[in-house]
Amino acid sequence: MSRKAWKVVPLVFLAAQIIFAATYTVSKVDGEGMFTSVQAAVTAAGADGSGDGDTVEILDNAIYDEQVTIDSTCSGLTVKSSNPTGTSKVKPTIRHQDKENVHPLTCEEAKVHQEKAFDMNGALRVMRARNVTIDGLIVDAVEPWIFGANGVWKGDQDCEWPLQHGNGGVTLFVAGDVVVRNCDIKNAYMGIAVKDRNEGGIYANANTGDVAPENIVPRAGFGKTGNHLIENNRIHNNSFGVYFESTWDLGSVIRYNLIYENHHPTTAFAQDVKALTGEGKNQAGGAIAFKDHSLSPIAIYNNTFYKNFIFFVGGWRPAYHCL
Repeated sequence: MSRKAWKVVPLVFLAAQIIFAATYTVSKVDGEGMFTSVQAAVTAAGADGSGDGDTVEILDNAIYDEQVTIDSTCSGLTVKSSNPTGTSKVKPTIRHQDKENVHPLTCEEAKVHQEKAFDMNGALRVMRARNVTIDGLIVDAVEPWIFGANGVWKGDQDCEWPLQHGNGGVTLFVAGDVVVRNCDIKNAYMGIAVKDRNEGGIYANANTGDVAPENIVPRAGFGKTGNHLIENNRIHNNSFGVYFESTWDLGSVIRYNLIYENHHPTTAFAQDVKALTGEGKNQAGGAIAFKDHSLSPIAIYNNTFYKNFIFFVGGWRPAYHCL
C-alpha cells in the first residue's frame, strides 16, 4: 500500500496599497457642491500631501473671484468644469487680477530669494506641481496690468538691469507635465506664463547672469519640468498670448488653439509699457513670446492665429529652435 506524501505549501498574501481617487465638487449654489470656493476644494485635495488621481469638479458656470494655486501637495490633480468641451456659456470662471506678486522692485529686494515672486503672478497658478490638468475653465485676469522698476537685477554693475513684468492668467512655475485644455484665457498681460526654470539638471545655469547666490532658484531636478500640453484653448485679449521665460528643461506642445487679439489693449497702455523701464521697448505684445529660452524646444502646430500684434516675439536668447 503506497503512502502519499503531503507537502505543506505556505501561502503568502501580499498586501497591496489601494489608493482611492476622490472627487471634490464646487458650486456657489448652497448644498449642490462640497465647497463654494475652488481654492478650498484644491486645498482639501492636497491635504494628504498628494492630489494624485483626485478631481476638483466645478458644477456650475458661476464667476469665482479668487486666486487659485495648485502647489506641490496637489501633484496629480485635475481641475475641471462639468462640461469641459462646452461653450463659454456653460463654463465656470476664475477671475483674479494679481497685484500682490510683483517683487522684487528694488536691488536690495532682489538679493533676497524670498522676495522674488514676480514670475509667480497669476490668476490660476500651478507651482512646483506635476501631472496637473486644467480642463474647461474660463480664466479671466480682469485686464492687462504691468509692474516693474529700473535698477533691480545685478549685471556687470550692481543694480544695472530692470525688471518688467505683468499679471498672468494661467501661470506654470517650475511645474511639469501640465495639461491646459478647453479653456478660455483672457484679459491678462500674459495669458499663459510658463517658467520651467531648472537649475538642478545637466543644463545647470543657462543664464550667466544668475550665478549670484541670491539669483539661484531651488533645483527642480532634470527631466521634471516642462513637457506641458496646451491644446484646444481660446487665448485672447491678452498683451501676450503665451509667454515662455527661462524654460530650460523638457519641451512642450502648443496645438489646436485659437490665439487671437493678443496685443496691448490701447495705445496709451502700449506707451506706458514702453516707458515703464528700459525693458519696456522689448515688450510690444503678441501671440507667443520667448525670453531666455534657448534650450527647450516647443512644438507649435495646427493653431489658428488672428489679429495678434506679432506672431512670435523673441527676447534675450530667444527660442530659435522651436518648431
